[in-house]
Amino acid sequence: MLRTESADRERLCRLSKEGDRQARDDLWRSLRPMVSGFLGKRVRRPDHAEDLVQGTLTRADAALGSFRGDCPVSQWVLRIAVNELRRYYERGLRSIDDPLPDEDLQRSDEGPGPYNRVEDRQFVERILDAAKRACSNPEFTVLMLLYRGESLAEVGEMLGLDDATVRSHHRRGRAKLIAELITHEPDLVGGQDAINEAVRRCEGSGGLSVEEREAIDQRSGKAEILRSACLKIAKYLPSAVGSVLLGGLR
Repeated sequence: MLRTESADRERLCRLSKEGDRQARDDLWRSLRPMVSGFLGKRVRRPDHAEDLVQGTLTRADAALGSFRGDCPVSQWVLRIAVNELRRYYERGLRSIDDPLPDEDLQRSDEGPGPYNRVEDRQFVERILDAAKRACSNPEFTVLMLLYRGESLAEVGEMLGLDDATVRSHHRRGRAKLIAELITHEPDLVGGQDAINEAVRRCEGSGGLSVEEREAIDQRSGKAEILRSACLKIAKYLPSAVGSVLLGGLR
């Protein structure tokens, strides 16, 4: 992770915040190669990557006054780049006329990527909306980046988090999302009959406590108990929710 900053860049940052326009220009010029390299590895179309680079630096310039200096300015700018990248990924997942070329839509591993058929895109869009409702912004960002194939270490570096925190965000975000779907969007996980069958199979393997069974039946109670129950029955559901947004991350 980025833990140190050059003395020259620290000086440029300090002068920029004091109103030195030349220092400000020099600061962004010094950071552009880092931002360009980071985004260029993840967005294959050069014109899209350049738009994201410019958007990142523009947002950073507008927000510099609020930068508290509690991390290196390069790490702070990288987090802004991550947010730009996340929005770009999300636009690509939501769009029927996807702005990304075919090679950008394919994952390098055997996990799922975005889909081309209209019904698949609508399915993904509903899951994204559910994730945004249920998850905190860090949890949603971690889910999205891991889905796109970033490693735990890469996500940690992007967000300035250690592996344990990334895993925690993923675990909690996934639990919240699955509970949201089972509670409010049951058709996305196969419908109520499929949920009932999943509960039956999970109970048959001794997987649910009395409290968890009650939480599933009532779709209420303590949030942590409901989420725990939903996670336990998720593997018995026929729907491919895990492979659509959370595949390979169980």
